[in-house]
Amino acid sequence: MATTSPLYWASWRRYRPAVDLSHGWGSNSRWRTSFRRDYRLTDRLAYNVDAALDPQQEHPGGMPFNRDVDLLRYRCATLIDHDEEQWVWENHHAEPVPGGW
Repeated sequence: MATTSPLYWASWRRYRPAVDLSHGWGSNSRWRTSFRRDYRLTDRLAYNVDAALDPQQEHPGGMPFNRDVDLLRYRCATLIDHDEEQWVWENHHAEPVPGGW
């Protein structure tokens, strides 16, 4: 499942579907798409931190915030087949660092 599910925040991957906000908007849209920033801090791992700094309303028809943490952690679904593209761009997640530093 994890090797065949769509990879989010990716422009292109060989032999695998990729999903990015820049798809379908023309060649210049890739330069206007924000980068995803993840951080490993001393006490936690933070995924897609810019979404946490600028909270948005849930996208209509999208998944609830942090429903499937795997889409944020691994940028793809690992156990659940969503059958369709998910709106993950405004989600964020933080978790404790496994094992500490």
